[in-house]
Amino acid sequence: MIAKDISTAISGCHEGRINFIRYLGNSIDANLEAQDEGKTAGIFIMFTVIGALLVVGLTLKSYWATAICGIGLGVLIYG
Repeated sequence: MIAKDISTAISGCHEGRINFIRYLGNSIDANLEAQDEGKTAGIFIMFTVIGALLVVGLTLKSYWATAICGIGLGVLIYG
């Protein structure tokens, strides 16, 4: 009876480690995937900001309005 309880306890600890390692592996994979996606997203964000500034510049035909919008976008992104 005692041997069965000890065996069950050891088995339970072993299952806990396997689940922990499985979750740890998933979190590491998710972080690596997020880094890869972040690199790709940065390019699209840059083109979006350039496009928005072109629209502002061509619509308002004002250097200062475009410069102020560019500064504002920079503060929003990096601030």
